[in-house]
Amino acid sequence: MCFATNNQIGYAILLLRQAGYSIERMDSPAFAELGATMRQRSGTVEKWLKGMSAAKASRLIKRLKWECCLNNSVRRMKELGTVTNPISLAAENHR
Repeated sequence: MCFATNNQIGYAILLLRQAGYSIERMDSPAFAELGATMRQRSGTVEKWLKGMSAAKASRLIKRLKWECCLNNSVRRMKELGTVTNPISLAAENHR
């Protein structure tokens, strides 16, 4: 198996930070959604990434880039006022 490169590991850590994941702790269920097993989540993010294959690291990077893009889009829509809270919108309609 070809393990993740140092460049992939560094880029994945950068993207994890930008996407809002904790770099210090992996005990969050969000890391399970990224493919980390329960045993891996008891370790460090860097150790998890170093044990990953290059192909899996590439898929993780692709997903994190997508998440960052999505987060940025939502942030821009909020700034423009085009995203509203559906619960508050429903409450306004019932007044």
